[in-house]
Formats: sequence, structure tokens, C-alpha cells
Amino acid sequence: MAKAPRRQAPATPPESVDLMWGPWARELEHIDDRKVLESRIHSISSELANLRLAGQGQGRRYQAGDLLLERYVTKLRTIAPPAGKSPSSHRKPRKSKKPKKAIRRPPPSVAPGGKQRKPVRFKPGTVALRDIRKYQKSTELLIRRLPFQRLVREIIQDWERFSELRIQSQALLALQEAAEAYLVGLFEDTQQCAIHAKRITIYPKDMQLARRLRGERA
Repeated sequence: MAKAPRRQAPATPPESVDLMWGPWARELEHIDDRKVLESRIHSISSELANLRLAGQGQGRRYQAGDLLLERYVTKLRTIAPPAGKSPSSHRKPRKSKKPKKAIRRPPPSVAPGGKQRKPVRFKPGTVALRDIRKYQKSTELLIRRLPFQRLVREIIQDWERFSELRIQSQALLALQEAAEAYLVGLFEDTQQCAIHAKRITIYPKDMQLARRLRGERA
């Protein structure tokens, strides 16, 4: 089968070319200001970009606009720039990026005026109460897992019949939960014994009394 001939895009009539670029071409003869010329060059470049996007980059309209852009650029070069500016003054020179200098800040112990700053000191008991509230809200284990695991394995090795015993990780976790719950309860009772003796600091004798009252071996 014979292939159908491709349809060629209709050529741009000369009237449309004159309507598009004619006003700018006639205006070129009367412009003597660099700023106006630069703005017209920018506008023509935008129109040419639109023609390229529309697929008319090889048409008569695009070629006429390209020639007109060259005429504008040529006339811009002939006009002397203002005093103290180079011919390429419409483009700002790029500033070389210099590495930022590190700002030296005074240490926290020195005030901005150079005076010695006093360290922040809380009243006795403030930090202790803050830690108590923090740990009472949390449910995490306070003893590190690896040290507790080494302690359990050390105790197991003291018994000959359990020397080759293997323990699951969940079993170690359960042992640690039980151990921490026991220690917390024991310290609570020890604190109550210290308060009963009209003291704040707990002594070993307070812990021995708490264990005796619990029925444990002191």
C-alpha cells in the first residue's frame, strides 16, 4: 500500500510576521536608553522561547525574531554605559563564596560581659524529687541487661548441677523484672523505717529492719 503523503504545516504568512515583530522593529530606531533596550531584549527572548515550545523553532516568524534580537543586542553594545559601570553592568558579577568563619562563643561559665557566671545550683532535694517523678512515670528497666545477664550466669555457675544450663532471653527478662520490683519495694520499706526514726537518709540498719518485718532473714 502506498503511504499517504505527510501534511506540511502551513507556512506563516508575511502579515503575521510583520504584526508580531513590526512594532519592535520600528521602535528600535528611536530607542537610545540602555534600560529600555534590555527590557525589549528580555521580551523578545521570552517570545522566541514560546515559539520553540510551540514547535515553530524553524519557521519564518522565529527566524525574523532571531534577527531582530541580534539587532537589539548590537545596538545595546554601541551605547556607552553610565559612568563607573562596565558594558556588562546589567549582569551582576558572581561573588566568590568565602568559607564562613566559626563564631567563637564564650564558654557557659563566662557571662557576655566577661564576668564569671555562677553555676546554677538548685535547692537540696529539688533534683531528687525531679528524678523520682521521672522514674515513677517510666516503665523501663533501670538495670542494664548485659551486666544483669552476667550476674545471673555467674550465680548459675556456682552450682555444679546447673553449670551447663542455658537460659532464654525471655527468662532473663522475667528475672530482671522480678528483681527490680523486689528492690523497689524493699527500698520503699527502708525509707519508711528511716522516716519512723525521724531521719531522711537511709542506713543499713533500716534495710535490716525492713527485711526483719517482712519475715526475711536479715
